[in-house]
Amino acid sequence: MAAYPISDAQTGLVKKILFLIAVAVILFFIGLMHWIKESDAFKTAESYVRENSEIKAVTGDVKSCDLRFPLDYKTSNGRGRAEFGILVEGTRGSTKAYVTLRRQQDQWYVVSADYEDRDGRKKPLLRQPKTPAGLTPAHNYYKQKNFDKAIEAYSDYLRLHPKEYQAFYWRGRAYAEKKQNDRAVADLKTVIELKKDEAPAYEWLGWLAIKEQKYDEAIPYFSRAIELRPDQAWGYYQRGRCYYKKNDREQALRDVKKSCDLGYKEGCTVYESMKKKS
Repeated sequence: MAAYPISDAQTGLVKKILFLIAVAVILFFIGLMHWIKESDAFKTAESYVRENSEIKAVTGDVKSCDLRFPLDYKTSNGRGRAEFGILVEGTRGSTKAYVTLRRQQDQWYVVSADYEDRDGRKKPLLRQPKTPAGLTPAHNYYKQKNFDKAIEAYSDYLRLHPKEYQAFYWRGRAYAEKKQNDRAVADLKTVIELKKDEAPAYEWLGWLAIKEQKYDEAIPYFSRAIELRPDQAWGYYQRGRCYYKKNDREQALRDVKKSCDLGYKEGCTVYESMKKKS
C-alpha cells in the first residue's frame, strides 16, 4: 500500500488546530478559576483565612489570597461542598491554607481548615467534631426528610447518651422542620448548655426567635454566633434584619453591609436598597 507523505501545509494546519485547542483549554481554565474566585464559597474561605490569628502569625498582615489546588466545588438545590487550596501572601511571609466548606440555607460554612507552618508541616486551623457512628441512621432519616423517623432515632440515641449535644442539635433541627418550634428551642438551648461555643445552635435559636417576631430575643443569639464565627455572613444578615424591625436603621445598615462584605449576595441586595432609602 502506498504511503502519502504529509505536506507542510497539513502539518501547519495540525499545529494551528493543536495551538487553538491549547489556547481554548487555557482560557477555559482561567475563566473557571476567575468564576470560582468570585463565588460566595471562595469569598467565605478567603474571609476566614484573612481573619485567622494563626495565619497572621505566620504571614503578618494578609495582602492577597490566591486560589490553588486542591480544588473542588459542587452545589445544587441550596446545598454544596467546596475545597480550596489558598496561597496566602502577607507582609512577613507566605503560607498555604486548605479550606473545606459546606453549604446550608444558601450560606457557606467553613467545616475544616489546615495550613502549612514555617517548616512546611500541615497543621489544623479548624476541625469539625466527629459525628458519633450511632447517629448515622438518624442522620439518614433527616437527609431523606423523614423527620418523624429522624426524631424517633435521635430520641432513642439520647436515651443511651443523654449528654450528646449533636443529637440534641439535629433533633432540634428536625423539630424546626416540622414547625414544632417550642420543642426545637428546648433542644437547641440544651445544646448551648452542653457546649457553650456551638455557634450553629445560637444561629438557629436566633432564626426561630425571628419567626416568632421576638427580635430582642434573637439579637443576643446572633451576636453570640458572630462572636464565635465572625467570618460567617448569615448571622450578620439576620441580626441586621432584627435591628431593621426595631427601627435601628444605622445598626441594620452596618450588619447587612458586613454580610455583603463577607460574600452574602442577599446582604448586598438589601444593603443597596437600604442605602437608597436612608
